[in-house]
Amino acid sequence: MLDPTMWLPAASAGIVVEHRADDTVTGGPLAPLTHPATRTLLDAERVVLAELEGGCRTAASAHATLDDTGCVTVHAAVLDPAGGPTVRAEASGPAERAAETGRKTALALLDAGAARLLAVTPE
Repeated sequence: MLDPTMWLPAASAGIVVEHRADDTVTGGPLAPLTHPATRTLLDAERVVLAELEGGCRTAASAHATLDDTGCVTVHAAVLDPAGGPTVRAEASGPAERAAETGRKTALALLDAGAARLLAVTPE
C-alpha cells in the first residue's frame, strides 16, 4: 500500500456528497451521511486548495489525518508541471481548528516556493 502522506491524493477525493447549500429538500436526507470526523478532515484539505487559489486542474494535493488525541495533521504538496522538485509542507493542530491547520499548511507551501509552481499554466 502507498503511504498517503507521501503519495498524496487530490484534496477531498471521494469523501463528500455535495448539494446546493439552499436545497433543504436534498440536504435534509443527506445530513445523516455526514460523519463529523470526516467533515473535519474535509475542511482542512479544502482550505489548503482554497488558499492556493487552486481547483481541479491545479497540480496540488492534500491529505489530512486525525489521531486519537484529536490532533489533525495536514500533509500537502504542489508539483512542478515541468517535472522539477515538489514543494511539500505539513502542519498539525487541534480538530476544532482544522481549517486553520489547513491554512497554515498552504502558507507553508507558499513560503517554500509553491507560488512559482502555481503560476505555470498547464498545456
